[in-house]
Amino acid sequence: MVAFTDRRVYGLALGSFYHVYMAIEQLLDQSKSTAAVAPIIGILSRIQRHDKFEEDLEYFLGPDWKARVVPSKPVQCYLMRLQDVAKQQPYLLIAHSFAMHAALMAGGQLTKRMLTKHEPVQPLRAEYKRIINSLPEVLTDQQVEEACLLLD
Repeated sequence: MVAFTDRRVYGLALGSFYHVYMAIEQLLDQSKSTAAVAPIIGILSRIQRHDKFEEDLEYFLGPDWKARVVPSKPVQCYLMRLQDVAKQQPYLLIAHSFAMHAALMAGGQLTKRMLTKHEPVQPLRAEYKRIINSLPEVLTDQQVEEACLLLD
C-alpha cells in the first residue's frame, strides 16, 4: 500500500500507465480512417485518459514529471507491440483500448469518483461495451486473441 501513501511512488506507477494510454489513444486516433476502428472513435474522445494522467503526474511529481517518467523495459515491449499492431492490423488496437479503458471504468471507488466528476461511468461503460459487441464477429474473435496476448 506504499504506492497509495507515498505521492512520488504513486506518481511513478501512474507514469507507466500514462505511456500505455497515450500510445493506445494516439494510435487509435491515427487509425480512425480504418473502417474497423471508426466505430469507436466517437466514444474514444469521451474515455481517453492521457490528458488526465498528465494533470495527475504534474500534481504527484511536479512540473518536471516528463523527465522522471520513463517507460520500463516491459512497458517498452508493450509499446512496441502496440506499434506493430497499428501498422499491420490497426483494428486490434480496439482490444488493447477495451482492456485498459474498461478496466479503468470498472476500477475501485476512488477511480469511479474521479471519473464520475466528468461523466457518469456506468452509462459510458455500457455504451463502450455495446459498440464493441456490435463489431463484426470475425474481428471480435481476432480481438479476443489479441487481448489474450496482453495476459502473457
